[in-house]
Order: sequence, then C-alpha cells, then structure tokens
Amino acid sequence: MRLKAIIHDAKMICRHKLLLVQQQSEEGNEELDTLIDEASNVFQRFDRVDAWSSPIEFDELLLRQQILSINKAEETDLPAFAETMNALLESLKGLVPEQPRARSLFDINSLNPQMEEALLKNQRLIDDIVEKFREAGENLGQLPEYQEVSEHQQNLISNYLEKLRNNDLQANSVDLEIINVNWGGIFEAMNENLPPSGKFIEYSAGYNEEVEGICPLAA
Repeated sequence: MRLKAIIHDAKMICRHKLLLVQQQSEEGNEELDTLIDEASNVFQRFDRVDAWSSPIEFDELLLRQQILSINKAEETDLPAFAETMNALLESLKGLVPEQPRARSLFDINSLNPQMEEALLKNQRLIDDIVEKFREAGENLGQLPEYQEVSEHQQNLISNYLEKLRNNDLQANSVDLEIINVNWGGIFEAMNENLPPSGKFIEYSAGYNEEVEGICPLAA
C-alpha cells in the first residue's frame, strides 16, 4: 500500500510539473514530447492488476527524494528538468516489467486522465477497507456475496480504464464528479470509520452499478 501511495504522489507531481514545463516551452518541443511519452509509459505499468500480483521491493527514501527533486525543479530549464524526472522514471522502471504503450496520461485536453486517477484512487480505498476488515478478523474474500461483487468490480474497472486509455470514450465533468467526489467521499468515509461488512458490500454493489451505467461491459 505504501508503494501505491508513492506512485500516486509521483504521478500527480510529474503531471503537474509537466504541465508547467509545457507552458514555458514552445509547441511541438520534441524533447518535452519524448519526456511526456516516457512518463506515461512508466506510470501505466503500475495501473495493471498483474503489476501488484507479488510483493515489490523498493527504496522508499530514494523515491521520495526523487519526487521532492522534481517538485523543486525549475520549469524553465528543460534539460535539467528532464534529467531530474528521468532519474525517477529509471527508478520506477526497475520495479515492474514494461507494458504495451498507450495514449499519454498527460493529455491536458481530456478529462480521461482525471477519471483514471479517480478510479484508481477509489480502488486503493477499497483495498484499504478490505484490509481493515481482515485485520479486524473478517475476511471478505471468503464471503461468496463479496467475491461476486469484487470480481465484477475488477472486470468493470479494467474495462473502463482500458477504454479511457485507448480514447474509446471521453470522460465528462458530471461522471467525474460522481466517481471522484461522491463515490470517493463514500469510500474515504468508510476507510476512516469501518461500517458493517453488509453495508460495505451493499455500497460496493452500488458502485458497480454506477460504473456499469457509465461504461458497460461488452455483451
């Protein structure tokens, strides 16, 4: 869970800084375009379910220091900024295998990257809630009713993320508000104050219905 949080922080800071660098650079800057594509490729590795199928060893201090360096980097000096960001990207590359390339996560003309972040944030919250149930002595993975909800949820989220990344659909502000603010708020509240397991399963099923209404699975 700590690495997932670090990856989330790194992605947000990199995207923010790249937008600032883009504002300072001429349109069509090849070096900047290459850096954006490289960052997109590296971070997308961590969005795959199989990337987390086994424990990942990582140097937390090194990664956090590199994130801080990016945050402090001067946006007007592209070569120096690229060197700083590439140091982080090289560290991250060694943690998971390469995945097929997809569209850029840093496309500022689309809400798709924000929707991706909202879906992945909610998934992290759900994972945390399930882990807290386990620590409290209730293994939801052994409950058939939750197994069904969880499996369906994984299929829905994977399908939605794929369509967002491939630009097969465009997220809109209303859907983003529902997923990020409404459902994100629900899962954050549950993460802070664990509800009865039945209530969590009920809300998880409702979340599935919401996601399926926005991006249904193929028949």
